[in-house]
This record gives sequence, C-alpha cells and structure tokens, in this order.
Amino acid sequence: MNRIKNRIPEEQLQRIVSDEDNAIIDAVKRIFQMLFILSVFSHQLKNVTLKYLDEFDCIEKIPDHEVKLYEATTDLILAEP
Repeated sequence: MNRIKNRIPEEQLQRIVSDEDNAIIDAVKRIFQMLFILSVFSHQLKNVTLKYLDEFDCIEKIPDHEVKLYEATTDLILAEP
C-alpha cells in the first residue's frame, strides 16, 4: 500500500477495490485513512445471484416482484460511487 501511496497522491484515489481480504482492508485503513473501501462487485453479484438460485432453483422461477428487487440490487452494486 505504501508503494501505491507513493505513486498516486491520496487525493486522486477514489477507491481501492478488495475481495474483502482482511489483510488488504487493514492495510488500506492504516495507510489511507480517508479512502473508501469497496468489495469487488463481481463477488457481490455472484453472492446475490446464488442466494436467488438457492431460493428459486433457476432464474426463470423468480417471481416478478423478486426480479425487480434483484435488478435493483444489481444496479446498486454496479452503480458509480
């Protein structure tokens, strides 16, 4: 993280993306106290999709009201900060 901090001024960094690894999160908190920590969106999308598949067995069986919630959730995950 120090190498990143030395190469890119902190005020130019908008985010550091992590797969929720505690070592990365701890290093970011220590080196970049003011930086926003985000999880990798593909992991979040995978987790949301797996929860729906566990509940409904396949995407086609998801009720319409749940599809809207699923789409809103994926839109939120993919949204720009």
